[in-house]
Amino acid sequence: MDDNVRRKVKELAEALVASEEYRKLRDARDEIAKHQAAQIMLRDFLTKQQRLQEKVMRGEQPTEADVAEYEQTAQVVSINPYVRRLLEAEMQFGQVMVDVQRELAEAVGGGLPELPEMEAEVQAEAPPQPSARSRLWVPGQG
Repeated sequence: MDDNVRRKVKELAEALVASEEYRKLRDARDEIAKHQAAQIMLRDFLTKQQRLQEKVMRGEQPTEADVAEYEQTAQVVSINPYVRRLLEAEMQFGQVMVDVQRELAEAVGGGLPELPEMEAEVQAEAPPQPSARSRLWVPGQG
């Protein structure tokens, strides 16, 4: 990588670190680190989410019991303000990263290949998201 590109990449990284979305993510991570119960809830939720995703990736259909257990955990997690704040911050920063990736792809002339179709495939394969009584926005839920 030449020095000019390296400098621009460093500037991009610094801009991301200085962004409001990153600050919220960092603050949410710091806050959850202070609450062991929230950490346990988050770890349980992420483990169940990962198990469902692994089943889907292997081409298996998750059982109704698997989905019900995940949904119940997601509902409980969405009530916890520390976990909810972290998940919201992760989604917001994730969207920034998607936007950066899209801009980079367009800048080098290719754009992302058929992104709407790819997003639809990911959405179809993703495990169900928490049905929230909370304010947690989840992709695919309006």
